[in-house]
Amino acid sequence: MTPAAAAAALGARLADLLAVAWIAAFAAVAASFALAYPFGHAFDEIEHFSMIVALREAPTLFPDYGSYRILAADRSGWTDLANYIAHPSLYYLAMGPLAGLFPGDVRPVRLAGAALVLVGLLAAWIAGRRRLASAGDRLVFTFALFGLPATWGVAALVNNDTALVCEFGLLFAALAGA
Repeated sequence: MTPAAAAAALGARLADLLAVAWIAAFAAVAASFALAYPFGHAFDEIEHFSMIVALREAPTLFPDYGSYRILAADRSGWTDLANYIAHPSLYYLAMGPLAGLFPGDVRPVRLAGAALVLVGLLAAWIAGRRRLASAGDRLVFTFALFGLPATWGVAALVNNDTALVCEFGLLFAALAGA
């Protein structure tokens, strides 16, 4: 192997290690935030969790959205406040059993959401890496995919966007031929 080829191989290995470290940091921050961030302080998280609980109590694919309420901040019961969330019900129905295992505890649902985001981003990352020739391009792709600040927050909170990120990643992977 020539010195130039050896240097290129070493550079590619270092880029791959940096990419994996960046992905691990993403996962660690999302999980830490999911476990530690106070519930109810993030935009519309209580509304999303309220829909999970409501649809766990009375599952339906076609909810009457105008009839749902918001849980109290301590999750001890329902308030008189109307819940304005009107998203498709599949995410809420899927998270319902998990919320039922740990009543009132948002952390398992948050961690499941972080896992959904991680699965989607990893699927997109694997597919994208296969299409990029240089280590530098793959590294930039990694930073772009796992580096959006909004994605770090979305991954750690209760919201249906976690399912959307997972769907995006799987669709990207399918379209990229992975």
